[in-house]
Amino acid sequence: AAAAEGPSPSISHPFYTKCSFQFMSRTPGAVARYCNACAKDVVGFVYHCNSCGFDLHPCCAKLSMVLDDGEMIRSQCVGERELGLGSWSYRSSCKKYNLHVACVKEMLVDSWHQIYHCAWGAPTPAGN
Repeated sequence: AAAAEGPSPSISHPFYTKCSFQFMSRTPGAVARYCNACAKDVVGFVYHCNSCGFDLHPCCAKLSMVLDDGEMIRSQCVGERELGLGSWSYRSSCKKYNLHVACVKEMLVDSWHQIYHCAWGAPTPAGN
């Protein structure tokens, strides 16, 4: 059996052409950090750019730039703008619809839970 590959020690990303992200097993410093892709808290593994301070969850750093009907963009919703945050969205080809990365991740997790519970007859967690 082939051994699983670990994370790349450093990566680049097309949204941040001047950045070099280094893999870290925990966030640098004592200040709470958030992912620049999904705007969710970063706890644990992170790709961090020392020069600009940007952070990416490893799973967000590897997101596809294109979905079946659209492309990835950097955007801010009203709440993020007020908080000074920004996250990524997938924009439809017609450019009328945006799906935040965080929303897509939540939809995937919900879908995986439904598949698991249907396939194995497992009880659903409270509230789901």
